[in-house]
Amino acid sequence: MPKLMQQLWDSYDLEVIPRDALITQRQECRRAFYAGAQGVLGLLNSLFDSDREPTLADIVLLETIHVELREFVADVKAGAK
Repeated sequence: MPKLMQQLWDSYDLEVIPRDALITQRQECRRAFYAGAQGVLGLLNSLFDSDREPTLADIVLLETIHVELREFVADVKAGAK
């Protein structure tokens, strides 16, 4: 399963964060990026129209993001990120 948020982060890292940024700065930016993504996921979950059943594509996309965000949090807690 592709890590969609990782791909977005990699793009952000390449395009936004200075190459000479300290490791701490890069780590804090990455954590903030993923926290923002978690907020967006929560928002999307609350916006589903109650008159419409989610499609399989909706469910797969949200689950993919959810799993990746859970993995990131676990890695941060373990000191790996």
